Amino acid sequence: MMKPFNKKEQAVVTGIVALAIVLILLAILDIQSHSHQRSIVPLLNKIILAVAMLCGVIVHYQRRDKVHLMKLYQKMKLNEMLLQAAVSNSDLLVLIYDVKQDELRFINHEKLYIDLPMKVERASETLGQYFLEPEEARIQLNRIFSEVKQMDDYADFDLSLEIDNAMHTYQIRMKSIRDEKGELQQCVGTLEDVTEKMDLQREVKLREQFLSNMIGFLAVDLHEDNILHVSEKISAYYQSGMRFSEFMQLQLAHNIAPAYRQYVETNLHVQKMQEDYAKGLHNIELEYQGFDGNGAPIWRECEIHMDQDSETSHVIAYMIIKNIDADKQKEFVLQEKANRDYLTGLYNRGGGQEQIDQFLLEQDAVGSEQTHVFLILDLDDFKRLNDTLGHQMGDRALQEVADILRSHFREYDIICRLAGDEFVVLIKNLPYDVIRKNTGILLRKLHLQYKRGQQSVDISASAGVAVWPTHGSSFKELYEKADKALYYAKEKGKKTYEIYNEI
Repeated sequence: MMKPFNKKEQAVVTGIVALAIVLILLAILDIQSHSHQRSIVPLLNKIILAVAMLCGVIVHYQRRDKVHLMKLYQKMKLNEMLLQAAVSNSDLLVLIYDVKQDELRFINHEKLYIDLPMKVERASETLGQYFLEPEEARIQLNRIFSEVKQMDDYADFDLSLEIDNAMHTYQIRMKSIRDEKGELQQCVGTLEDVTEKMDLQREVKLREQFLSNMIGFLAVDLHEDNILHVSEKISAYYQSGMRFSEFMQLQLAHNIAPAYRQYVETNLHVQKMQEDYAKGLHNIELEYQGFDGNGAPIWRECEIHMDQDSETSHVIAYMIIKNIDADKQKEFVLQEKANRDYLTGLYNRGGGQEQIDQFLLEQDAVGSEQTHVFLILDLDDFKRLNDTLGHQMGDRALQEVADILRSHFREYDIICRLAGDEFVVLIKNLPYDVIRKNTGILLRKLHLQYKRGQQSVDISASAGVAVWPTHGSSFKELYEKADKALYYAKEKGKKTYEIYNEI
């Protein structure tokens, strides 16, 4: 970089150059006017003098620029030394990236716990090879180098790398340095290992979540059936000196939903917990539905950690009661989505079978005497609809059939699309003498016509019917009977149905 001239220097240089030019012009004129004379030595002396003056100016300012460049170099070295001194007590690693040369340098290299050289040439191409997972590192580094070359001023980057068989997270902060033309020359930045900081943040977040979800805490001596400690939030109904089994009876009666009382009572019985500990089950989790302070249902989890007291040898159960209602509701939403057919929104085969089997099992458990109807529907001429008018029209037909089924049956009936054009419905609590009327009305609703241009296709439905508990007590048993009834209905023609015991 040439040092610019000040005003005095500009005047001197301009004068010397002008004088040299004048001397050269005079010499040329003399040569032309005395061309007939043999001796031109004086004229050549004038030219040599002028050239010497110009050379002297050039040499002088070359030496001047060399001195200037040496001062600049010494200043840069001094700045670098000052920068090294400034960051020597910092955990930050300072780096300089020369964009033009694609060269990466580390100022305080002793802070670099990664096995890298102090200077990496062709950094954007070669830096990834220094890590255990070079391909993963290359992908991340390519992204960073690409963004660095396009950044305007400041930019932050995250880098995750495997170092010494452990994952480390680094934070990189860069500042761009541009020349007088605005072109990016270098980037100066810092690299910091933030692994511990992020681990600490995650730990704090987990603790906050744990504490926010925790309802209460109990410590119980199982040998004595004695409550050693009960936290304030679950101390309702507790009286000093009360046995744990007595406390649990009050909790079961007031704070636990009826459907889960037997489950909780069995697993939180002092004798059962001692038996579990003897079997090596020292950590147990129970999920159940209870009630909040306003009597609204809420999902809870009881984490039980059992350990033997070193002094008394009694087994102590430490119980943590947590509110898991939000997580449970998300789980239900995800499970519901997994159990639904993507096209129609009805239950799919897995979801429908699970719902039907669960309902029938509950009916059998309470000894229900109601009649529940298992109906299989199969669309007539659906293949011809797909072949003639296309699969989009076929999908539209399936969606419209699903809408008809939803409007025809009640909200609590179970409707599912098994596969293709086959549907199953469990009609709850439908008297036997109403089956024929209900099925006939439904089949008339399912007579649909679809057109495209001059082409049209009519579809309809055939049905097979089985009845719980007469024809079976599970999805599998009822499906087999209803399927046989459907086969006979198809043999008779379209838009027909059959009941299993009448074929």
